[in-house]
Amino acid sequence: MTFLNPLVLFGLLAASIPVLLHIFNLRKLKTIEFSTLTFLKELQKTRIRRLKIRQILLLILRTLLVVLLVIAFSRPTLKGSFSESLGPQSRTTAVFIIDDSYSMTAVDDQGELLKQAKQLATETTNLLRDGDEVYLLKLSEARDVLPGEQRTPERSRSSLRSAISEIRPSFIHGKMEDALRAAAHLLSASVNYNKELYFFSDFQSGILASGRQGGSSSQQLFAPENRFFFVPLGNRQFRNISVDAVTIPNTILEPHRPFSVVARVTNHGENEITNALVSVFAGGTRVAQKGSTLPGRSSADVTLSVVPKSSGFIQGIVALESDDLEFDNNRYVVVAVPYEIRVLLVGNPSDLRYVKLALAPRSSPDTSLLRILECSPERMSGNLISAADVIVLSNAREFSATQIDVLRSFVTGGGGLLIFPGSATTQQNFNSMIAGPLRLPHLVALEGISQVQSQSFVEFGKADVRHPLFTGMFEEELVAQKGNDTRTHKAIESAKVKAYARYLENAQSLPVITLSNGAPFLLEQSVGQGRVLLFSVAANPEWSDFPLKGLFVPLLHRALSYLAQVQSTVEGLTVGEEVLVKNIRSPATTFVVQDPRRNEFSFPTAIRGSEKTLRIQKTTLPGIYVVKSGSDVVREFAVNVDPDESKTERVDEQALAALLTRVGIASSNVHSVSTPADLPRVVAESRYGVELWKHFLLAALAVAIIEMLVAKDNKKELAVFTPQHAS
Repeated sequence: MTFLNPLVLFGLLAASIPVLLHIFNLRKLKTIEFSTLTFLKELQKTRIRRLKIRQILLLILRTLLVVLLVIAFSRPTLKGSFSESLGPQSRTTAVFIIDDSYSMTAVDDQGELLKQAKQLATETTNLLRDGDEVYLLKLSEARDVLPGEQRTPERSRSSLRSAISEIRPSFIHGKMEDALRAAAHLLSASVNYNKELYFFSDFQSGILASGRQGGSSSQQLFAPENRFFFVPLGNRQFRNISVDAVTIPNTILEPHRPFSVVARVTNHGENEITNALVSVFAGGTRVAQKGSTLPGRSSADVTLSVVPKSSGFIQGIVALESDDLEFDNNRYVVVAVPYEIRVLLVGNPSDLRYVKLALAPRSSPDTSLLRILECSPERMSGNLISAADVIVLSNAREFSATQIDVLRSFVTGGGGLLIFPGSATTQQNFNSMIAGPLRLPHLVALEGISQVQSQSFVEFGKADVRHPLFTGMFEEELVAQKGNDTRTHKAIESAKVKAYARYLENAQSLPVITLSNGAPFLLEQSVGQGRVLLFSVAANPEWSDFPLKGLFVPLLHRALSYLAQVQSTVEGLTVGEEVLVKNIRSPATTFVVQDPRRNEFSFPTAIRGSEKTLRIQKTTLPGIYVVKSGSDVVREFAVNVDPDESKTERVDEQALAALLTRVGIASSNVHSVSTPADLPRVVAESRYGVELWKHFLLAALAVAIIEMLVAKDNKKELAVFTPQHAS
């Protein structure tokens, strides 16, 4: 047992007072003369003995009462810690983790959660002594604490309180595992025996997602004697709807042509929300709006149609109405509607004749301007490739290793590639030069090449008319009508194919058009961030009449527009992450990045040949970021708040226990403070043991009551006994 106020134990000397009073109050015997021995015979010896026992009992009770009161005021504790027995020389190293994420801006009946956390952390400094070390760690910066990094602890209470007061909400979503690992690193660097961790947070479920430094295996990161205090804040359910993701289905973006925007909306509350309005803003103007009903704890996809009014980068916001948490009501998105498509035609003039005729300039406000470059296969260089958005290979021949490497980098970095076979195409060259390096479907045979003059042919079998290549291209024909049920299909003019290249489809390839014999006529495959379209016929009338059909020109234009869609943003970019902007096709060598507040920063640029990559080390704000070279905009991308920040329901206890086990925290060392006002008591009990003063005080009260009852009976006994002597 340990006493928090050991000096009070000197009060035990007062326990001698009842003994002294008892001794001093003993009266001397008086001689009383009697005329007869009648009264002496009638005295009851048992009554005298009982009286003496009561007096001794009163002495014991009064002494015990004093002892219990003194012990109660000395604050006894059970299971005192070893560190306390070391005396005032024992120092404490503490880590204060304060959740500064935007979910802490919620307000309950005690005020804003972050303000409550800062106030509690400030009050907790009173539990520390001069010379104790404190590391103040914001949850948003936990991922930045690296193993081996040296940090200076705060040893002044005033400077610590000042640092706490300066904490502001951060859009960076921190993970609890990152924070615990960072705290373990800081505590392990301390030589003090007494080590504590204080975690002030709303403990919303999104905080439990695996951190950057996390692993699946358990690690003993903390010493067994370390103590942990979790202070959960927030005492009510919040009404919160969030936009978790915005996607644009596979489409061709062109001016004045509608495209779909799909918003993933989640209701994080328990109650159903009816007619939740989802709006799309472009250039500050609302361009689409739709309502949706969301049951409690559910998500839904809301599809809206948007019509771009011009080409170029279009900055958009998908927004919700106001609720208890505003930070996740907006989600930013950037789409790029090409104004100009730079097309590099690679092949001999005879192989490119029909392609060039089909790509002759067309004046239409709904199509992008085509800028055509042309070269022979042997002259295909890195400079020409980097200056293009789409490359068309017609009757591809052998390429050098350097050309293949540059072509692969172009496609994986977001470029588009369109391939026509030809008379010079062989199975070996195609597979080794193109299909192998780009991981495309391999060429398994050239069908009908020796019989191109024959009258036999195959036609189109199936076509995926839902593919963006065919959007708005064909008129629908009436197939059947029965009552109000009308069935239509899109009429696609078939080509007569006499010879073709048969490709072996793989798991990533998508057949867009197939022939009647099941062989693919047009295949699509994604390669890195780019796309590839593979035709099975040559771009001349020798293999088929496809170049002579009305389908050839619009399909070729649509294919180039589809392949040129700029991957303007990396999906899922969240605040705090590093951003790698690849495949910047600009002659400039220096770039600046403008953040959503229009502040400009310079970041390192990696140049490999003519390909440029910009590495943005850290983003701190949600919104649209603009990459500029001088006054020219070369790229735009959107950064948003991590969707996990919107999960406002409290963490699952089992999941939390699993996390603590994974980082080596024993459940017996964790103290969860449900009522923040109890924090000083919980800390004291964990340091020194459970205080027993209340129990000793109750025992003293019980002894006092017993003493009163015994003293009362004793007086009655004296009242009966005294007259007998007096007589």
